[in-house]
Amino acid sequence: MEGVDVAVEFSQPDAVLSNIEACARAGVHVVVGTTGWGTNEQRWERSFSNRNRLVYGANFSLGMNLFFEIVSHSLA
Repeated sequence: MEGVDVAVEFSQPDAVLSNIEACARAGVHVVVGTTGWGTNEQRWERSFSNRNRLVYGANFSLGMNLFFEIVSHSLA
């Protein structure tokens, strides 16, 4: 991963943790969009504490994100 600044992780749920840990070891920031991988937070938070950044989106679908936005305004 030499020369890589950011990785986009849209793989299989069983591969996510090993992929993001490899990115953390390489100093690569990660955007995760894979669904169904759980949030084993203690494991990946240790990898991304101060060196790297991880952005996780539970759903990158445009339609779902519009729905989330609409609902947030209607509940306010």
